[in-house]
Amino acid sequence: MKNLRDELKQMKYELDLIQIIYCDKEEAKKFRKMENEKIPLPYDVSKDEVNNFFRYIDTDLSEQELNQLFMLRKILYLRTIKNILIFFVVITIIFLLISLFCFLGLI
Repeated sequence: MKNLRDELKQMKYELDLIQIIYCDKEEAKKFRKMENEKIPLPYDVSKDEVNNFFRYIDTDLSEQELNQLFMLRKILYLRTIKNILIFFVVITIIFLLISLFCFLGLI
């Protein structure tokens, strides 16, 4: 079961706010030894599906840059939603016109 801290790290990774850096062989060996001895891994260390160890590294973006990034992503997503809505409205109008012409016997 994932805890909230793991979920937070995963969400930050999916939003590109943190990066993944894989550990070298010496660190991996040390972390495997810690696992075998049932010692908890450091906060920023995790394992992937194939048991490779990696660290989450924060990006060096300032608060202002993060706000700007989120604002620009919102604009991009809103533009995409607008284009999808326009597409469906046009398709609906075309369908209604074809239905009307078929009903009136013009086609």
